[in-house]
Amino acid sequence: NAQPETMLIEQGRALLPLKDEDKFDVSQLIQIIDQDEGGSTEGDIVPTDFLISSVQSIFLTHARVVENRSNSNNKKNKDKNIAPPSKILALDKQGVASWMTRCRKEAIGKFDKRITIAVGKYGSFGTGYITAAEFLQIYLDACSMATA
Repeated sequence: NAQPETMLIEQGRALLPLKDEDKFDVSQLIQIIDQDEGGSTEGDIVPTDFLISSVQSIFLTHARVVENRSNSNNKKNKDKNIAPPSKILALDKQGVASWMTRCRKEAIGKFDKRITIAVGKYGSFGTGYITAAEFLQIYLDACSMATA
């Protein structure tokens, strides 16, 4: 008698288990572009759609509405004479602590030194928070370290 799992695989109704090298292949998250058509870029890391949507989902889970303190947004847009939004969705220290607590499976408070380091390294200077684009950069940096 055939095992039910084997029968399902043979019938095309199930997939073979993934090997570790397939599971942990960084190419599922990023693409490394050696050169563009002009030959000017070398080693640019481009996130896959999967990574972008995954990081966006994680970001939205922990993000909060905060005051927009970005220096580039404190002035009106010269071309359109439109004021920037006064509030934005971002990870403040409490949001970063929530994210790290979930990732590391340990209680981490907003005054933890690791929170300050992460916000200082990836957030815009003087804002005290991390935007969605800056949060994606955390994951891109981790992926680039995995390829080194």
